[in-house]
Amino acid sequence: MKVYVMSQYLFNDFCITNKFDDTNIENNKNAAFISIIGSKDNDDSSHFFKKDHLNVLNLEFDDVLQDGVLFEHKYKAISSDQAGQIVAFIEANNDKDFYVHCSAGISRSGAIGTFISEYYGYELVASGLHPNIEVLSKLRRASIFKEWFNLI
Repeated sequence: MKVYVMSQYLFNDFCITNKFDDTNIENNKNAAFISIIGSKDNDDSSHFFKKDHLNVLNLEFDDVLQDGVLFEHKYKAISSDQAGQIVAFIEANNDKDFYVHCSAGISRSGAIGTFISEYYGYELVASGLHPNIEVLSKLRRASIFKEWFNLI
């Protein structure tokens, strides 16, 4: 299995080229999609898929280490709940290739791609990654606590 990390532009182009949309994406039994946009970009036109599906997870958080305000805009870091959603989504789609994007395809999606590669043994298909350490740390914690609770 492979995890592909890409920019939003390449992700949208990939979906258009393959004629994926909200009406047919669940028919694709071989692929799962994680779409990450920033809180400034959060409107109906930002995610390629307008809703979540069994194989699509849409998330909104920024490429920051903690919540904050800069120039009157509130930036949101990944939450523990979102990290748990991502881990649950990966496990529900563990038999598929993953296509993960954020704006540039470097940091937020890079962290998720790195996590999938490390914890699930997927081949990572990407270049120039610089994983967001907060995203990667929260995913690792979510995975550990999930396993811990499953053992009790």
